[in-house]
Amino acid sequence: MPVSADELCRGGMAYPVAIEVARQMNAGVSNGNTERLTAVGVPGEQAREIARQINAGAFDANKLALASVHPSVAALLKRTSGL
Repeated sequence: MPVSADELCRGGMAYPVAIEVARQMNAGVSNGNTERLTAVGVPGEQAREIARQINAGAFDANKLALASVHPSVAALLKRTSGL
């Protein structure tokens, strides 16, 4: 099931960030791109961790939270990823 940018936005992400994260997640494994995430406003360490987890094909809410991703957004990414 595709990830919805609207759902990510309702979960607390800024809309440009939600669009880019959803695009990368829907594109599949090996499509996580730190530079594109940073370009839409995701801070460096958060962008690296989100891209790393997109590339791995698995989301770990605890690792996202350790990278300072808001816990509710981390849980939302884990849930919407379907993994």
